[in-house]
Amino acid sequence: MISNFYLPFSTGTIAKQDTRPRPSKYDLSQIRNWDFEQSDGLRFGQFGVYKYLPAQFKDINTEDYVAIPKGRVVSSIPVGSGNVYIGFEGSYSGAKGSAIAVGKTTHFGYAPEVTNLLVPANGGIALDGFYSSRDALGEAETIKSNGVIAREDDSFTLEANAPIGVTFTDIYQDVRGKWINYENQRNMFAILSEGFMQVPFIDYSALGAASGCCPRPTNSDSESFAKWSGVNSWFTYMAFDSKNEDIAFGAQIVPDLLGNYALQGAASGTTVLTTPRTPQTIGRLMALDVKFPKNGMEDVLTAPRSGMTGSQTAGIDKNLFDFAWNCLYYGTDAQPTIEEVYNAVRSGAFGIARFQLSIK
Repeated sequence: MISNFYLPFSTGTIAKQDTRPRPSKYDLSQIRNWDFEQSDGLRFGQFGVYKYLPAQFKDINTEDYVAIPKGRVVSSIPVGSGNVYIGFEGSYSGAKGSAIAVGKTTHFGYAPEVTNLLVPANGGIALDGFYSSRDALGEAETIKSNGVIAREDDSFTLEANAPIGVTFTDIYQDVRGKWINYENQRNMFAILSEGFMQVPFIDYSALGAASGCCPRPTNSDSESFAKWSGVNSWFTYMAFDSKNEDIAFGAQIVPDLLGNYALQGAASGTTVLTTPRTPQTIGRLMALDVKFPKNGMEDVLTAPRSGMTGSQTAGIDKNLFDFAWNCLYYGTDAQPTIEEVYNAVRSGAFGIARFQLSIK
């Protein structure tokens, strides 16, 4: 006999559950158009995403929130057994009712294909992070592992882990079961394990007086996480200090605390060329490019905030320009000019890091 395991009609319980209006713009969202992956690699697995991760930014097309931005190094944790919180009972007054917990193998739990859940890789160091205002009531309403809606500066912990791959799409929050009539368009994700890729980089020692513009937050420091939330919620990048770290091409790359990119061995003062491969190794640095603008793009007239490379970005690739602009803005509390961003890139403080991904 085939049981009604996934649709337990016989439970005999009734509860009101909220509905969600149709997204106001589009049914599906275009993947953001910056060139992260440069060649084919190995994609494997059908992963879910850890439900209690903080929201990073809102996709204005689908009105869903992203939990892990495109390009981040990720690890995974098992689905396990027991229950998972999916949302809250509704009420006709609009107030939130009790938290709804369901079995992880039930219909509103995890799909049968999902055995593991993606979380940001953290370089083998337990991450003591914080939720932001994006998670609070009226925004993403991110549910925490104790069944309560997160508030700004609430803390969370991810145990030390090792990388298994890199995301090549934005990974949306898991809202399965939060509304009775809605699921976001992706509930299962694959990851990349090999390929030639590029991300923006910051050499914060090359910024001189503005060296405090490095967006890496300090673990367990809520003020640091809040200050750099505007950068780390959107951009994936590599950060290093050329005055105190050996910048050697062919050196091995590891994830940092948030799943961004760092030189292996640099933090301990070890010569990066002699550092052996470890379970944290994800690839090798190939090149750093600060030779912008290219192909006369600075002469292409573009409108402010058009999202196009051209005169409004000094001919610098738009994703790199925005990354540099935001680092300078949040680091100095002043909006930089186009010329200031251009000079920072030309000085070598910002550019494009290219590396070969190889997670074995």
